[in-house]
Amino acid sequence: DEFEAGREGAVSSGKGVDGDGDARKVFAGLMSDLDTNGRVFIDISKIYKAQGDKIDAPARLKLEERALHLMRFFTFTPSTPSPVVGSETEASFFQSAARTSITIISQLGPLPASEVRLPNPALSAFLKAVPTIPPIIESGAPRLLAAYREKHLVRDISLEDVLADLGAHPLSVNEATACFKWWLGLAANRSYTPALLTKLKDASMLQIGGESTAGQKDNDVQIFPLGGFKTFLNPSVVPSTLPLPPTTLPFGLTKSFSSADLTRVFGFEELSLAEWARYLVSPPMIGANAKAETSLLLSPQFAEKVLTALAKSWAGLNAQRQAEVVTLLSPIAFIPTRQGPRVPGETYFANVDLFADLPIVTFPSGAAVKGGLDKVLTALGVRHHVELQLVFTRLLGQGDWSHFELTKYLVGVKDTLSASELDRLRQTQWLPQEGEATIVGPPGPGGVATKPKVVRHAARELFEPTDTLRALGLPLLDWTSAPQKWRSGSDEAKFLLDLGLLRTPSVEQVLKVASTPENADLREKGLRYFLDEYQNAGYGSTYHPAKHPFAFLPAMQNGSALYAKPSEVFSNPHVALLGFPVLVGRLIPDAGRLKVASDPPPALLVAALLKTPPKDIDTARGIFGYLSTQVSQFSQTQIASLRGATFVPVIVAARPDHRSPTVCFFSTDPSLPPGLKALFTILPDFGLAAKPFLTAVGVKESPSTAEIAAIVIDNPGKLLDLSGSAEKYLTVLRLLALNYKRLSGSLQKQMKIAPLFLGTKRIPPPPTNGASSSLIDDDDDDESSGSITYSLTPASGLCINDEAQTFRVFEADLLACPQEEAIEDFAEAMGAPRISRLVSSNYRTIGAADEGSKRALDLKRAVAERTVLFLAERVQQHGKGELKHEVDWVSSHLHVFEVSAIELVLTLNFNSKMKRVALPASAYVKAERSDLHLFVGPDDMDFYYEAASGLCKHLLSKQRPNDVLLFMTVLQTSLKNLKRRGYNVDRILNARQAMKEAAESRLREERRVAQLNEANTLSGDKLSSAVEQLSQLFPDAEPTFLQQVLQSQQPPHVQNAANVLLSTDYPRRSKEVSANGTSTSSQEPPSIPTSSRPASARKNSMDSGLFSQFKKKLRPESKVPGMNGATAINEALSRIKAPQLPNLSVAGASSTGGTAITNSTNAIRQNVAKAVQAARPESSNNIQNSVTKTDVREQSSYCDSTPAANLQYIQDIAGLRFYADKAVRNPQSFAQEHLDALTRFVSLVIKPIGIVFGVDPRSLHVFHDLESAIIAFNRGGAIYFNFRYYLAWHDAEVVRGQLDNALISVYHSLAHELAHNLVQPHDAQHSFYTSSISEQFFLKLAQLLVH
Repeated sequence: DEFEAGREGAVSSGKGVDGDGDARKVFAGLMSDLDTNGRVFIDISKIYKAQGDKIDAPARLKLEERALHLMRFFTFTPSTPSPVVGSETEASFFQSAARTSITIISQLGPLPASEVRLPNPALSAFLKAVPTIPPIIESGAPRLLAAYREKHLVRDISLEDVLADLGAHPLSVNEATACFKWWLGLAANRSYTPALLTKLKDASMLQIGGESTAGQKDNDVQIFPLGGFKTFLNPSVVPSTLPLPPTTLPFGLTKSFSSADLTRVFGFEELSLAEWARYLVSPPMIGANAKAETSLLLSPQFAEKVLTALAKSWAGLNAQRQAEVVTLLSPIAFIPTRQGPRVPGETYFANVDLFADLPIVTFPSGAAVKGGLDKVLTALGVRHHVELQLVFTRLLGQGDWSHFELTKYLVGVKDTLSASELDRLRQTQWLPQEGEATIVGPPGPGGVATKPKVVRHAARELFEPTDTLRALGLPLLDWTSAPQKWRSGSDEAKFLLDLGLLRTPSVEQVLKVASTPENADLREKGLRYFLDEYQNAGYGSTYHPAKHPFAFLPAMQNGSALYAKPSEVFSNPHVALLGFPVLVGRLIPDAGRLKVASDPPPALLVAALLKTPPKDIDTARGIFGYLSTQVSQFSQTQIASLRGATFVPVIVAARPDHRSPTVCFFSTDPSLPPGLKALFTILPDFGLAAKPFLTAVGVKESPSTAEIAAIVIDNPGKLLDLSGSAEKYLTVLRLLALNYKRLSGSLQKQMKIAPLFLGTKRIPPPPTNGASSSLIDDDDDDESSGSITYSLTPASGLCINDEAQTFRVFEADLLACPQEEAIEDFAEAMGAPRISRLVSSNYRTIGAADEGSKRALDLKRAVAERTVLFLAERVQQHGKGELKHEVDWVSSHLHVFEVSAIELVLTLNFNSKMKRVALPASAYVKAERSDLHLFVGPDDMDFYYEAASGLCKHLLSKQRPNDVLLFMTVLQTSLKNLKRRGYNVDRILNARQAMKEAAESRLREERRVAQLNEANTLSGDKLSSAVEQLSQLFPDAEPTFLQQVLQSQQPPHVQNAANVLLSTDYPRRSKEVSANGTSTSSQEPPSIPTSSRPASARKNSMDSGLFSQFKKKLRPESKVPGMNGATAINEALSRIKAPQLPNLSVAGASSTGGTAITNSTNAIRQNVAKAVQAARPESSNNIQNSVTKTDVREQSSYCDSTPAANLQYIQDIAGLRFYADKAVRNPQSFAQEHLDALTRFVSLVIKPIGIVFGVDPRSLHVFHDLESAIIAFNRGGAIYFNFRYYLAWHDAEVVRGQLDNALISVYHSLAHELAHNLVQPHDAQHSFYTSSISEQFFLKLAQLLVH
């Protein structure tokens, strides 16, 4: 109080507590008060320690009030008028408290503030050892407690405090209830984790017992760890009044919580009946130390309570839980009966009264067994009927009951029979068989006869007693002495059938009856029963011939009746021809149900045929006709075995015999010689039905070329003799010639060395005096003169006559091949040489060769004109493919020379023999570089023939027999007569007339030009005036040079000369001025240019300053007559040299005038035609196109490039060959995947464009690559289009029917590639031809696009 008064006085005087004296007073007062406070709490603590738990509530409250008074003293409130006193005093207090721990009162007595916790009502109900502030302190000094909390001197109760307290003492049920409620609130917090539950269960202990109930205290106290409890009680399932397992929480604890909370939050499970039953039968409950009142074995009352509890919840258990309970309780003898507790399986319900001494279930309370209790007892095994063995022993065994009475009893209790009992009834032999004899045993003691013993059977061994089954002789149930007749629908019948009594015999049983050999009537009944009951008895699914190999089917074999197994008999009557048994006719409609095969398997058919081949034609006709229906099922091995066997009947030399089918034929080629036909085996007429089988096993329609070739190779001489004549033998050679390419390689090798070719040799008659030795005789040869011999020889011994006149010279020394194109090609392929390759010719000329003689010039013109006629006619007949040059080529490449004499030396070199013959000649043709030289002798008698022969060799790639004669006729026939014969000679006549007119025109033009040049020549005054005018335009030009330029130009002289000077670096005047005022130049005048200078030169001249002066002169005020600026500029531009066009001239075309233009257009068209014709098919399967580069002359920086390609042939697409780059994976799969697009590309785009150009479609190809920039390319005339670009650019449009873009694209690509047939590099000439080709066929493209 003194301290408070001094503090307040200092403040009221205005001095405050800032002075040192006042501060010391304040601090001294505080220390004094703290000391007083400590002594007070020490006194209170001594009282708590002295009295401990004996301190009563009033005393405790008095001590707490004393502590409250002190705590109120240290409660600091804001001071007035200055708050500094209060705040500094409070600060000093807590500063002093930091050095000495503050003591505070708790419910356990005074303790340091750090050990005391703030109170929590939710925890106070179960926490005992945690010191908390008493309620009186909490309500009496809230301001001080708030300051303590703020200064962290006291804190709230933590989870660690709770767990530590729970581990220090066990919880009663009520305390545990409060703890569980608090934990539920804690679990609702978001920061809660399940791991905390483990800490709770590990720390907590539960005290069971010790509570006071109805004024009495339970002294049986047990303490269990909370973690040892696993289940909680549901009183609706297990009564709370009955014993519970020690792992089940007390119901007093769990009744305040829901099952969901106990399971979800605390992890406990509901106590099940199975777990409870397991506890009831555990040793603590039924062992020696068990309590009698709670033992199932000792207390019927307790057993009744347990059964009642089970019955209450039994319906709610699933089958698995019920089975667990039954397994636990069924072995225990706890069911109350009149004879005491029994095992459930030994007890009976009250309604079982068959015997008086049965243990009937009887409860101590006298309760009736019904409802759920009945179900529980039934499940545990309590019987509703007497045990079967007992029945059999007491009644049936002793003869008190018959099987009829026993059956009636069992029907009455069938609903109570268990599955095991029913199964036992099925296995027990207790039923007698109808008509079976009893067994009489030996007499008993004293000779007493024993009772006969009835043989009994299980129900599954007997059939129901019906007339149908009785007729089949099956074992039946004895029902003859029964009180009532057997009815299949009675309860007794149904029960016995359920036990296994047979109603329908099995397939095996029926078929055994049907196959009984000693009783035909019984066999028929069994078969008929099988067919009648096929559907009803389900025999269709159980009957398998392989599993039931009984011979029960009546059949016929080779005219005899027999019974056969289903696998041995067949339903097709035709198989009887091969000796197989056939099902009787009345059963054929049932063959499907009997599972009888229609026909034997192919292996049996083949074996039967090979074992017994047909002996005559008629039998074979039937067998082969039947086998034609089966041959499609034969394997390749079986077919091969038949091909090698001899089973086909034939007539040989009027006697029957058998041959292998592979050497037989249906017919032969009528054109073959009869002798050759006799070498082949021709079959008799087996009918059309037999042909499929015979064809399959190797019989051929007619001998193949290979077979004929083999016979010819084997013995050509014999075949020639059999043919009867050489002409008939040639028939065979013609057949081989047409088909030799199809023969195998080995056969062709044999044909090359075999003497199978028929050669002819003409032996001429002896020469007469005066006979001509020239190449061509005056008179026609007599074909019948001399003798002709025939010889068989290999192909290498023949000579093909491809030059008739040469051959006739050596015909006596050679064997000639028959002159038929097919035979000649055949002989050449087999190694026969041509006469042109065997004979070498050498011409010798005598005298100087004169090309300028009148005869040579006349012959040159005549031969050139008629050669064009001949070649044009031949092109119309056979096309251009057989020409070595164009039709007009000879006109510019033929040279004719006249010589004194010509001699032809022929040398034959054949089969190591050489022969030389020298003959005079009239003419011969020689190829000299790119020209033909025709040499003419003085003798004209054979000139036309020999000239025609020589020209044909050099102009035709393939000569035909009449080519020389036709050419000779054209050469020696007048134009007038040729015109009558249909030759187009107007061209020659027109050419001659044109040449004549051109010559006259040239003469006239030369005269006109001379006159014009004379009139336009500048001289005298005109020249001086023109020089003056030009000097005004070019004042710095040398006058002498101006005069030369003017004289070289055409009118208008001044204008043309000015244009030349503008593009020419003309000589300048000298800077030295002469006396007359003109300048002189020391430069030599250059030659006058004939063409424009390069642009760089023109640019330099323009930069010199003269061009600006020239422009001034060309203004409207220019005084130059007839000259203006536009005209001068246009004239200057017109003289710039245009790029040189490709050379389009042809032989005979003029280089000047209008004729040249016409001829150039024709040449363009001809070259375009050449480009189209040069397209060729590609035959190679692998295309390797190397990279080529060509420097183009027009521009040094331009380089033409053809990319490389590495392609392989895949397949044909719509007639065109398709290639793929070797980098493409699985090209065959790619082709199949894109077959539709490829077909569209070929059929709808490429082929129509090829028709527009008239290109051979075989020259067009398609390829596909992965990454090249090639859209199309030309390889030696074969043109390839890239499918990849078409697929990316056009296929989608083509699918929609929009073809225009695709057609136009391929049109230009093909035109581009055709131009490469004329020009390889991409230069100006190639561009020109590409344009020309596009223009020539544009109208056809337009028509295609329109249509």
